[in-house]
Amino acid sequence: MIEEALQETACFYVLGLLDEAESRGFELEMERSSELREFVAATNNATLALARSAPAQDVSPEAKGRLLASLQQLSVPVAEFPKRSRLAFVPWALAACLALILGMQYSARQKEQLASQA
Repeated sequence: MIEEALQETACFYVLGLLDEAESRGFELEMERSSELREFVAATNNATLALARSAPAQDVSPEAKGRLLASLQQLSVPVAEFPKRSRLAFVPWALAACLALILGMQYSARQKEQLASQA
């Protein structure tokens, strides 16, 4: 049985409310206790289920603007997805042709083997 104070600390840990030193200390405690690890996992699952059960809310234009502004201030550049080439299908078409040719050769060999056995 996990003592109540440790359960409370586990809840704070799951919610991200512990400072860095407290988190490290709690993680060391979790390494020693499988029961505590199971409790943290169950608490995390319950927290996620609770968060997912809330109805979706539209973000206000002000909040959206603040979020986008804060993202633009990040020092890490945001990677863009490469644009698709018009010829992106060519490797897949070649692979399909190769598979078709190999399948036809396999089928022909099977027929030859059946004919030679008869």
